[in-house]
Amino acid sequence: MNKRIKSARTALSKGFLRWAGWMEKQGFYVMVGLCLAVIVGSALWTRQPVPDPPPESVAVGEAGEFQQRLTDVMKTAEPEPTPAPTATPPPRWVKPLSGEVTRGFSPNELIYQSTIDGWAAHPAADVGGASGEPALAPADGKVYAVETDARYGLTVTIRLEDGSLLSLMGLKSASASMGDNIAAGQSVGTAGGLIAAEALDPAHIHVYWEKNGKALDPSLMWD
Repeated sequence: MNKRIKSARTALSKGFLRWAGWMEKQGFYVMVGLCLAVIVGSALWTRQPVPDPPPESVAVGEAGEFQQRLTDVMKTAEPEPTPAPTATPPPRWVKPLSGEVTRGFSPNELIYQSTIDGWAAHPAADVGGASGEPALAPADGKVYAVETDARYGLTVTIRLEDGSLLSLMGLKSASASMGDNIAAGQSVGTAGGLIAAEALDPAHIHVYWEKNGKALDPSLMWD
């Protein structure tokens, strides 16, 4: 028994010595091989493809809502069209009586006047009409005065919106009072009164219009 044990120990010692000798000669190459294996394994591991994260999904309803909001923003960003300027309508003028102009405006050139049987300037326009016919305001304004003129009889004077004064003279009656607001075409009285300076002329009213002390032709405004 002891011999067998001694024989086994001797065999193991010889084997260890042979392995130790081999390792002493070949151990460097073994270590190099192990290092290369580790390096190659690491390289292969790091080269494994990393999967991309899945794209974020957008619900159909959310996409539609976003598109609607974008459309609304684009609409509000668009400038509003500039409205075209509105033309100011010209002042409305109305003929004061239904008849024709019986004597025209002539402030500088003398014309014959039968009542005085002579020639004189006529810085107004005489408009014919029946006695009792309503006398109409030729334009918008405010009654400036209601009075009786020695030569031209009962007179209603209207201050127009531009500051000028327009007088309807020779009225039979007046229905307007001082301070009244008057619209174009509104009756301010009736025709057919006495006009001493033009007593021989057919029934009419004497229309006088002036601005800044200068007589203007009223018939140009309603012709």
